[in-house]
Amino acid sequence: MAATASFSTRSRAKRALSVLPIRCDDEIRLVPVSDILFCTRTGDNSVVVTSVGEFRVSKTLDALEARLARYGFFRAHRAYVVNLLQVRSITVWTRNAYTLMLHSNREVPLSKHRIGLLRRILDW
Repeated sequence: MAATASFSTRSRAKRALSVLPIRCDDEIRLVPVSDILFCTRTGDNSVVVTSVGEFRVSKTLDALEARLARYGFFRAHRAYVVNLLQVRSITVWTRNAYTLMLHSNREVPLSKHRIGLLRRILDW
């Protein structure tokens, strides 16, 4: 009986970790991480951009990166953390400038300092 309860608790915990709780007015929305396109920084806040809208959060981009890294999110630029499952292609703008094109046709800059790590992650 204890093994069943333990398994059930772990499975609920795993589901809970695959959502990002975001405070919106008087509620906390549980946004599935698979719906998140990218996170960016604007002034003192961060913005979580999803397929259904944008949410301002008080978490830092570093905290969001730490929370989402296990789900395939990558720090593409000092102001962007992108969901690699949402990336359609990598566009070369100049010798040192790249852009990540998302399935939603949104663009995320790729820092020249992050290209090497992305190459290793994607084996490109």
